[in-house]
Amino acid sequence: MVKTIENIQIINITMMKALTKTDFNFPGQKSVYHGKVRDVYNINGEKLVMVATDRISAFDVVLPKGIPFKGQMLNQIAAKFLDATTDICPNWKTATPDPMVTVGVMCEGFPIEMIVRGYLCGSAWRTYKSGVREICGVKLPEGMKENQKFPEPIITPTTKAEIGEHDADISKEEILLKVYKMLDLLVEYEISQKNIAKFIGVSDRTIRNWLNAKSIPNSDSWINLNRLYKQVKEQRLWC
Repeated sequence: MVKTIENIQIINITMMKALTKTDFNFPGQKSVYHGKVRDVYNINGEKLVMVATDRISAFDVVLPKGIPFKGQMLNQIAAKFLDATTDICPNWKTATPDPMVTVGVMCEGFPIEMIVRGYLCGSAWRTYKSGVREICGVKLPEGMKENQKFPEPIITPTTKAEIGEHDADISKEEILLKVYKMLDLLVEYEISQKNIAKFIGVSDRTIRNWLNAKSIPNSDSWINLNRLYKQVKEQRLWC
C-alpha cells in the first residue's frame, strides 16, 4: 500500500513537469496560434517557431494533463522524416534548436492529413464494422477482421479541423478538386493558363489536364501554384 502511494506521488510529480502551455514573446513576433498540441509563433510573417507541447488531444478534446516528453518525441519524429524526404518534396523546416521546437519558413498550409494504414484498426475498423466498405475512396474487401493486415498499405486522408471540430475523411478525388477549383479561380482572376504555367514551371498542356482532372500536380508545382494563388488573392501580383 505504501509503495503504491509512493508510485502515485512520483507520477504526479512527473506529470507536473509536462509542458502544456507556452507564452513566449519573440523579437518580431506578430501572433501566436495555440493548436490542439502545437503552439505556433509567427515571426515577422516570414518564419514560424513551432513548439510541440506535451498536450494530449483525444477524439478532438485536449485533456487537462499532458505526458512528459511526448512533445519531444513528436517533434523529433517529425524532424527526422522532414529531413529524410527533402529529396522527394521540399518542406518548410530550417532548424530544430530544441527537441521540442522546429523553426521554418512560413507557408500557407494545405489542411490535409495523410494517414497510411497497414492494419484494419481504430476508426477504420469502426467504420468497417458499421458496414461501410469504402474509406476515403479506397474499397475494402468483405470478411476482414479487426487488426487484420491489409494486402498493401492504404492511404486514408482526412481534413485538418480547428479545435472543437472533427477531422473528416476525404478522398483523393476530393483533394484534387480543391486544386482544380484553385486553378479555376485563377482563370477567373483573368490570369491566362499560359501565365499560370510559366509561373509554376509546367506546360500549358499540363494546366489544361489539371483543369480537366486528368493529371496530378507534383510537389514543386503545387508549392508554386499555392504561392501564386495566395499572391493573387492579396492583389500583389497580376499576370
